[in-house]
Parts: sequence; C-alpha cells; structure tokens
Amino acid sequence: MTEISINEAQTLLQKEVGEENFANDFVEIPTIHLQTYADVSSNRISMKNQKFVVRPENVESVIRIVKLAAKYKLPIVPMGGATSFFVTGGPTPMTENSVILDMRRMNRIVELNEKDGTVTVQAGVTIDQLNRFLKERGLWFPHHPESRIAATVVGAISVNGISPFATKYGQPADLVLAMKIVLSSGEVFDIGNRTSFDNAFKMIRLFSGSEGTLAIIAEATVRIRPLPYTRVKNLFGFGKTNDACITIQEIMRLGLFPEIVMVPSKERIYNEALLPILASVDVSEVLEDKESFMFISFAGSEEVSTFCMAETEKIVKRNKGSLIDSRVCESYWTNLIETGAVVTPEMAQTYKGLKYNSIRGGIPLNSLPDFIEAEKNAIPSSGKLVDDGITAYVILPELDAIPICGILLDENDSGSVLEFNAWLKSVSAIYKKLGGTISATTGLGTLLHSMRELEMGESARISDRIKSTLDPEHIMNPGKIV
Repeated sequence: MTEISINEAQTLLQKEVGEENFANDFVEIPTIHLQTYADVSSNRISMKNQKFVVRPENVESVIRIVKLAAKYKLPIVPMGGATSFFVTGGPTPMTENSVILDMRRMNRIVELNEKDGTVTVQAGVTIDQLNRFLKERGLWFPHHPESRIAATVVGAISVNGISPFATKYGQPADLVLAMKIVLSSGEVFDIGNRTSFDNAFKMIRLFSGSEGTLAIIAEATVRIRPLPYTRVKNLFGFGKTNDACITIQEIMRLGLFPEIVMVPSKERIYNEALLPILASVDVSEVLEDKESFMFISFAGSEEVSTFCMAETEKIVKRNKGSLIDSRVCESYWTNLIETGAVVTPEMAQTYKGLKYNSIRGGIPLNSLPDFIEAEKNAIPSSGKLVDDGITAYVILPELDAIPICGILLDENDSGSVLEFNAWLKSVSAIYKKLGGTISATTGLGTLLHSMRELEMGESARISDRIKSTLDPEHIMNPGKIV
C-alpha cells in the first residue's frame, strides 16, 4: 500500500466501527459450506490475503467506510451470509488489503407493508429470519435456497440465486422492487419503487446479480406473498427426459400453474431421496428404465390443488410417465425443503472424502434432453470425478430450465481439480451451443472467470463501460466478473 499503511488503515476502520466489530479474518463462515463444497478456484488461498473485516451497523456507516476505502483505493468486498465462497467466490478477497464489509450486523426489518405486499430489510437480514417474522403474519418471502439459515435476502439478490419456488415466483431479481445502493464514491441512491414497473433503464435488474461489483446494496424492498393454505406434491418417473418436458408444456397449455417443477436425474433421486430410506424401498423398482423424474407441487386451496394434481396425473400417464412411491417423494421433499443439503449425511458417508461443486447455467426447456446427453459425454472416464447428476429447475411461464450439474471430487487431488475445471469448460460450451447462458443464477465470479468471452462475446465491452462508469477506480469486489 502506498497511499496509507496497513496499521493506519486498520486504525481508521476500527475507529469507524469499534474494535468489537473489526477483525483480520472472516467472521462466522457457515461450517457446512466449508465442509461441503470443493474448492476448485483456489479461493482458500485468496482467503489468506491481508484483509480488514468491518461490521457496519447502518447505511451511514457503510457510506463512511466506502468513502474511506475510495480515498485510499482499498478494494471493497461485500459479504452477506458468506455462503458462496466455493460457488462463485463472491465474498473472497482476490487482492491484499481488501475491506470486507460484513453486513450481518445490519439485520433490521425496516418496514412491513402488508397492504402492498412488500417488506424492506437491511442488508444483513437472513432469509430464515425474515420468513420467521412473516410466518407469524401468514406471509412469506418465496425464496427458499438450501443456504437460507445463513444466506441474507440482499445476498440472494446480489447473486440472483435459485430455489425450488422459482418456478412460480421467480428468482430474487424478480422479487426485488427497490434498493438503497452505495456507489464506490460513497454516494447513496434509492432506485425502484413498490411495483414491478421499473424505469426505462431497468436499474433494479442491473444491480441484481452483480455481486457487489457495481455498488453495495444496503437495503432492499422485496415482494412477499400470503402463505398457501395447502400443498399437494408428487414425484413422477419418465423413461425419456423429452417426455417429462412435453408433460410440462402440456401442464402450461392446460392452464395449470404449479409452484414447483423440477426435473432431477436418477442420480439425484438416488443420492437425495433414496439413500436416506434404502431400508424401506426397492431401489431398482424406482430407478428401473427411468432417465429423468419430475417433482411437482401445487399450492393454494385444497380443492384447487387437488384438482390440478389430478389433471397433471392424466397428462403424465398420456406421456408414458409413472407415479413414484410416495415415500420417495416425501424423502426428496424433506431434503429439498426442510433439510436443504446439497450433500446429505448419507451421501457424505457413501462418498467419503469427496466434496461437491456445480455449474448453474440456463437453457430453453426443449433443449434439456440434448443437454443431458451431451453433459454425460463430457464427464471424463478416469473416475476422478463422480457424477452427482442433474437437477433442472423449471421457470414458468417462460419454459426455461436451469440444469444444475453436480460433481463430487477430492479437492486435495490436483488431478481431480484439473479434470473438474476441464469439465466446467466443456459443459459451459454446451449451454452456449443450445442458446443458453453459463450462469443463470450468479455472476461469473471466480468459478467461471475464464469463460467471460464465451458468455458475453462482444457485449463484454458494454459491461466494461458500465463498470468503469460506476466504479472508475475498480475497487468494488475486484477479481470478480459480472
């Protein structure tokens, strides 16, 4: 550092937030994520960089910290629930002397507007905290990722995450209505309103998913929904993925609108639903002659939900699908919604020493059968990578799919990591060939850093101009690619 010494920077930051809210290392990284996700981007090495972790308590403190960092050209890295270290490297400091803005002390629910169906929260409010608050009032924020206990609402917006309920309600970028943002200059702006009608430049969309590379989101106003009266769910199996896709199209054509539609492969059903209940079900009977499955749920009144499911069963039957044992359905639901583990305890026992990572691109639903076939051919035959299968989140009414491809590997084996990253490039090319994106739920981050040209093409130059305009000194979460 030339403009200011390390000790001087530490003193100034400690003075701003108090010694109790300053550290030289991360605070409260969720253990489950450190234990579950394979480090395939050298993020653990980056975490060792010299850093100043500060925990502001309000927007005014954020502004002063950002101004201080801008004055001395210190990199600013925002951190919410710290759940994306090995997914995208979002809160990982890629350079020395970064100021880590740990937003979790800003955990106040600012305003609930039940009449308009909105709630405003500070950046540190977790999804679980918000939904516990809303549940008492018969309401909920319909974003339910596996990391919800630690993940923050604003963090979910910043990476535009995914959850099962995205089928009906969309991703966080679809649920956020307004933001209070702090630019690298320290200027603060309110953008958006309490409707989904954004202005001509769609500024809410610009900052959603940008992972703190353009601004700090200090507060957000999001849309909330009434809790459904009841929920009806089922799991169906199909000999061909194409039959599952046709079924979903016919469900939409009939005018039914499920809250969840997911298309998991048989590997996912085995790992996430069958492993926990092996003693009580016949695995071969469930998986035999099945290429893909469809998990679907309807929510609302019991009468309407039951009717919708009955109509769905007729469509499934016409398309050569079959109803799967309800115990398997309940086991899948338990892990999907209640436990929320990408690696279940049973998986950890079965695949000892292996950790998980994935790629989360998006394609048109009709392209899913071709994608699945091509992705399987891309997995190396060396045995260093274990295929965890694919779960496709289906977004309606657009009929888009987010096929998340999971791999289990030994992160301590350099050969396994190299093979994973080679597989990552191959699968990225498949997403693009089918007219999709390589990153449907996050920015490119550190995981997909090298694929920026593949993803953005000529439009990367526009992205660079936006970045340079909003962050001329390039201090906002450097090393991450929007």
